[in-house]
Amino acid sequence: MAQFETPERFAGKTLSQIRNEAGAAFRPDVLEKFIGLAPNTVLKAGQSFSGDFDPGSGEFQFLSSQFDPGGTAQTAFGARQKEEEQGFLTALKGKIAGQEKLGVAAERIGGKLDLPGLRQSAFDLTTTLKGIPEAVLTASKEFGLSAPQIQGRIASEQARIAPRAQEATAQAQFGEAELGRRLGLLIAEQSKELRPDFEAQLPLLQDRLAREQSNYQQDKQNELTLLLTNMSQGFQASQADLDRVNILAREESAYEQSLEKIKFSTDESLREAKGLQELKGTGAGASDIGKYFQPQQTQGIQSLWISPYLNQ
Repeated sequence: MAQFETPERFAGKTLSQIRNEAGAAFRPDVLEKFIGLAPNTVLKAGQSFSGDFDPGSGEFQFLSSQFDPGGTAQTAFGARQKEEEQGFLTALKGKIAGQEKLGVAAERIGGKLDLPGLRQSAFDLTTTLKGIPEAVLTASKEFGLSAPQIQGRIASEQARIAPRAQEATAQAQFGEAELGRRLGLLIAEQSKELRPDFEAQLPLLQDRLAREQSNYQQDKQNELTLLLTNMSQGFQASQADLDRVNILAREESAYEQSLEKIKFSTDESLREAKGLQELKGTGAGASDIGKYFQPQQTQGIQSLWISPYLNQ
């Protein structure tokens, strides 16, 4: 089956006009039987049609000499769609790249809260508290302390260190919770900055491409709505009105199918785009702090440092 598409130069013309201008010898009514287009049908650029033709017929010779091979317009449209989608993704990734990385933000905020120092203080005091019994027992061997004296010394040291350890731990936990709260606010704000791209620009791009591909423009949608509204309100519809409704309904269906395909294609492009971060505006809680901080051993002393993997 041969396929053809209407070139730009024939937009707005009929088959009869094109035949007369080209001086072609064929019968438009015969051609209509093959491709389903009446001789007075006004053609649109990129409009495609197909039929089983005898390669030696005048109809085939006319179409092959005047019209583009099938698939040309659709291929060009697909390339342009991909190009516009890529432009959208490039702009989006540029905005994301300009936002502060979570690892950098965690280091900045944690530094303001003195979280490394708070965590180190809590760790040191808690370690000291746990080591009091062993330290006192070791000292007792040198000074010859009795069992009651050992118990008294342990209790005395624990009473002195425990409140400080509890206070340091509480301060560190508060700092972690505050870090999580501030990071959550930052993530929400960054997502808010990107939301217009997804809630406004992307749907507009998808809708425009779908309407171009299906040739179902807004004026046709308005016309269909008006016709259906009049019919629902009891106005008598002529046969011409009914025929027009059927035509517009088919075009609307083609537009909706095209829109779904374009949305699917765009979603695929989004998933395949390298470097895109997760765009969910969920905040980080205190239990998430381990993602931003990790302990390290430095010269035998355990200390807290910003986790470097977040800066990637």
